[in-house]
Amino acid sequence: MRVLTQADDPANSAYVENAIFRKSRVVLATLNITGSNNDGASWGTTLPADAAAYPSQADEQAARAQANEAWLSEAFATATRTHAVGIVLLFQADMCDTAEPTLSGFDALVQQIGTLAARYDGPVLLLEGDSHVFRVDNPYSASSPLHALHPLTPVADNVTRIVIEGSDAGRTEYLRLTIDPKGKGRDLFTWTRVPLH
Repeated sequence: MRVLTQADDPANSAYVENAIFRKSRVVLATLNITGSNNDGASWGTTLPADAAAYPSQADEQAARAQANEAWLSEAFATATRTHAVGIVLLFQADMCDTAEPTLSGFDALVQQIGTLAARYDGPVLLLEGDSHVFRVDNPYSASSPLHALHPLTPVADNVTRIVIEGSDAGRTEYLRLTIDPKGKGRDLFTWTRVPLH
């Protein structure tokens, strides 16, 4: 399977974890979207002695935001160019975790995903972690209580979000995703929670 990485782009060579591959007529893209308000939570007041040798928190956020913005655009462009029947976006952050004190660090990403998804003629599946309490919802639906968490969130009813279980609740499992390229709309993706014993 051919895997593209954003690290091949000299302007984004640090982002090897941003990848795109195709399977069963679906584009799957991984993105470096982190929790803690997209790395907006303080790194602390006592930084390591060698902290000056690394990018500042603001520089890290800006560089990663630029890379993710470009990679999201590339994922949807690839799906359109290859006539993909669906898109899967995989990343760590739970951008709608209502237990977090603020989610503003995700506003631009949420807006971009929604805008691109609304223009895309196929289902879009978001696979997220971070809060790690299993849930399936449609945060881009106007009727979703999550829709108002981020200002200017577009309506995109073709987006489904799954938060993968991984909490301290004692349940250890993985999510088995099945892609049926002949499935229409939401029947393209099905999933099963598989407990580990």
